[in-house]
Amino acid sequence: MLIPIELNRPSYPMLEYAVRYGDAVAVLCSVAVAIAGSAWSFLEGGIWIGLGALAITVVVYVVGQTLSELVRLVVDMLLPN
Repeated sequence: MLIPIELNRPSYPMLEYAVRYGDAVAVLCSVAVAIAGSAWSFLEGGIWIGLGALAITVVVYVVGQTLSELVRLVVDMLLPN
């Protein structure tokens, strides 16, 4: 008679959270930066501030997406299913 062995699988809730919501967080952060930059540009009245905010928005989005994909890659390759 075989006795089933229950394996204890460690839980990583932050990695699961990052895999599930990483793309949305990257978009929300870049939108927040765009809104803040637009407000600052409106209050200060400079086109260079708006262009700088646009560049920073793109950088925030690219970095957020890259980190989200790296976390997804680590979870897919290293954690058991």
